[in-house]
Amino acid sequence: MCVTAEQYSRSRIPEILKNKFWPNEPWSHDDSQVVADSYSKWLELLRLVNLKDDSVVWTGGGVSAFDFTSLAELAYLQDRTLYDKLVEEFATPKNILDEPHSLLQAVSSEKDDKKRGELFENFIACCFGRLGFSSRQRAGAREAASKLSFASNRGGGDVALLSHFPVRTLDKEFVGSGLACEAKSTEGQVGSKAVGQARNLAVKMREAFQGYFVQPIVVSRSAFGFDQSGRDLSPPEVVLLPANTLLEACKLQKERLEEGNSLLVPAYFHAVVEEHVKKERLEPTVDEFISSLAAKLESEKKWKLTEPRVSP
Repeated sequence: MCVTAEQYSRSRIPEILKNKFWPNEPWSHDDSQVVADSYSKWLELLRLVNLKDDSVVWTGGGVSAFDFTSLAELAYLQDRTLYDKLVEEFATPKNILDEPHSLLQAVSSEKDDKKRGELFENFIACCFGRLGFSSRQRAGAREAASKLSFASNRGGGDVALLSHFPVRTLDKEFVGSGLACEAKSTEGQVGSKAVGQARNLAVKMREAFQGYFVQPIVVSRSAFGFDQSGRDLSPPEVVLLPANTLLEACKLQKERLEEGNSLLVPAYFHAVVEEHVKKERLEPTVDEFISSLAAKLESEKKWKLTEPRVSP
């Protein structure tokens, strides 16, 4: 919501908020009055407005709040798009897990390094697709003049995971976001080379998708995490996720779809990765990361999804 008028009726505040976030939930007059009073007093506390009778008088300039790049509304928009895709694509939510399980089993049994790497890239793209990301495993005509490449290498490769929704950090706005994923299909420890490859992919993605926020990650089948070289080079921002983290994230998505709850979308995934970066936990276990995702979904749940009412 962006307001630039000098004066605004206080009674309009709950109407705007309700239409934007809870269009199908009934509010009593008392509920609306509480929202109007609380929100207007909060703006006054921030010294953004003066209150005069039933009016909110802006002290100057524009006031921006609850715009579409905020986490709650960004997640809401991504949720609607992803919900349509999942409902249309899968006859039942449990089918969400079929292909990821099959692909990971195929990776485990494949002996050829190159084929195993390609299967693992497909597994990563498949899982993140169920979380609302668009996956890119090859360059197109628009990237012909860029340095962006997704060529597979021995035991691994690059997967660009994108979300084409605007996002805001504390100090900058981006037109979209993405994960620069280095895929390591082998079961050995992850070294500094994989960390460097994730960072290199992030640089190339930022060049090809200008104005995007891009986070480098490594997804690996390793049960041992980084080796010492990887642990030394990964700070401050390269996060290593075990492959089973993606399976569990898909399982969480299945459960939320079955229950009719808000979905796990890129906005929440980015937020949890950022939390681990800030806390310098660059090798979260499967349980740690999934618990963080579940907690984020609950703590940021500001709205309830309901079917729109259709007039007869």
